[in-house]
Amino acid sequence: MAKTVGLDAHLVYSNSGSVGLDAIIAPPNVEKRLTIGLNLRRSAPYQWNTFDFNSFAVFNGVPIASNEDGIFSLFDADNDDGGDIEAFFEFPTTDFDIPNSKKMRKTFVSLETSGSMIMRATVDDLDEKSFIMPPKMTGQKQHQAHSVGMRRDQKGAYWMFRLENTNGCDFSIDSIVLSAFILGMGR
Repeated sequence: MAKTVGLDAHLVYSNSGSVGLDAIIAPPNVEKRLTIGLNLRRSAPYQWNTFDFNSFAVFNGVPIASNEDGIFSLFDADNDDGGDIEAFFEFPTTDFDIPNSKKMRKTFVSLETSGSMIMRATVDDLDEKSFIMPPKMTGQKQHQAHSVGMRRDQKGAYWMFRLENTNGCDFSIDSIVLSAFILGMGR
């Protein structure tokens, strides 16, 4: 039986233009706000946990937001109030519909980035390993492919992957391919 959960939030910004942002909802009157966006063209949800605004609008074609500290233009800076913009995404924990333990041989990541990326692999909610993907060339955003050799000692039934930027670098992911080795039952 499905359960419906209510959320006290308001649609506060909508745009189908070239900004790339389609809709944002944000809970009103909350000290630390979780802001949720949805790209309607791709049905792709995303969230900001440090996007501390309670109102959004477009003024003369510029997306703006406000909070108790004032009004700010959005998406036109390379930093967040002088600090790096930390960005990441996580895949849900999965057993890949196979109950056996698994080892990952390699992960292939195709992306565009202006700096180093970190991939974290967590197994069975306990064992986390980090892998650095340095840029092929420094100082410019570029398309690149990385083959990440995984740790042989990392094995388990449930896997979770996280990709995050370093030093506020800009990135977009084209594809991720996992090469797994399925172990026998009880291994």
